[in-house]
Formats: sequence, C-alpha cells, structure tokens
Amino acid sequence: MKTKTLVVLVLIALGIFGSGCIMEEEPDGPILFENDSSIRDDTMKGLDLKVTDFSWRFNDRMDRVEINGTVRNMSSEGIQGIRMLAVVYDQFGTVLAQPMAYVTPTYVEAGAEAKFDLQAHRGRWVKAVRVKYYFENRY
Repeated sequence: MKTKTLVVLVLIALGIFGSGCIMEEEPDGPILFENDSSIRDDTMKGLDLKVTDFSWRFNDRMDRVEINGTVRNMSSEGIQGIRMLAVVYDQFGTVLAQPMAYVTPTYVEAGAEAKFDLQAHRGRWVKAVRVKYYFENRY
C-alpha cells in the first residue's frame, strides 16, 4: 500500500511541477540550408577576417549546439582583441542564437589563423547550421 501511495504522489508532483524535460518539436517549413555554411555579414563594416572552417555538435547534456571553428586574418596587419558576432540559424532559417565570442589567440598576425567557439541553446532537431558573422575590435 505504501508503494502505491508513493507512486501516486510522484505522479501528482510531476503533473504539477513538470518532469524537467522540455519536449521540442522540429519546426515546420521548407529546408533552406541542407549543408553547413558560413557567410560574412556584408551589411556590417567589420574587420577583414574570414571563417575558413567550422564544425558543430549537439551537446545533449547541456541542451545546446556547440560550434568550433577557424578564422583567417585576411588583412595585411596583425589584429589584437578580435570579437566575433554571429547569428546562428538551423536548416529552416530559424535563428537559434546571436552569440558573441573572442577568438584565440588574442593577437592574430596578418595571414594567420585563430580559433572560435560559439554556443546556441536548444536545437535537438538541428541537421545543418548556418553562421552569419562579422568581426570587430574589442578595444
């Protein structure tokens, strides 16, 4: 009898407070981006850097999309304190996040490469990621 009472109380608590799981449904609509891609936001006047490579994965434990990549300094001078501003989209063109990150190392020689890491919360349904970006000095 005690076990049945405990089960009923747990079920009532879950009904009132929720189970802690967020059910996410895949957004509807046409697929705009079948493959991962990155594009520079030419509407923003930014530093002359280019994303040369990136990859992403969904971190189920943290419930977020994690994006790691490489940028190249396309200018003829070294740059200190580079901030990347981005808009991250899923395959449907839905905005997942508008993250900001600093590239490492903090000083990037002309022609050299640097690393970046971005996160977008949610996204169990994501099959492709598009990153629209620009760079600016943090100073």
